[in-house]
Amino acid sequence: MQGQKQVTELETVFITNRQQLKGIAQKIVGTQDRAEDVLQDVYIRLLKCSFNREIDKPFSYCCQVVRNISIDYCRKQKVEAGYRDCSDDQKEVLDNLSTGCTTERVIAQKQLLNEIIKVVDGLPERIRLVFELHRLEGFTQRQIAQQVGCSAALVNIMLKEAMQAIAKCHKFDD
Repeated sequence: MQGQKQVTELETVFITNRQQLKGIAQKIVGTQDRAEDVLQDVYIRLLKCSFNREIDKPFSYCCQVVRNISIDYCRKQKVEAGYRDCSDDQKEVLDNLSTGCTTERVIAQKQLLNEIIKVVDGLPERIRLVFELHRLEGFTQRQIAQQVGCSAALVNIMLKEAMQAIAKCHKFDD
């Protein structure tokens, strides 16, 4: 009967100090709702356990059980969150579906981008440099003219040539 006495004592300590124990759990699990779940698990565990030895400090024991179950709860949540996470490829597909992009459309966009890169790579070196400085580096036409050593009007002409070459790329249908 000593085991039954111990459970009753633990139950009394648990009920008496419930708010403190809830505070301990909440610090670990983060929210009041989760802390309540932990306390419910602790209470059930305390009622189910049969003790072969006497517990010297029932309140400390309850605190330790709350900490352990709270930590287990957090670990379980982390594992479950890992199951819900998608791989990067799956996320891209889901994002495309949610924005109305089909896989075919994404492929077409990538093909168009590859065509543009080929066209830019095929431009004369000076025109390519002017285009890259303007579109990729954000330089103004005047800054490019100073760097390349020509007039701003010539930079404007070279940019138009680059844009005309790119405009010849096949666009995907919207």
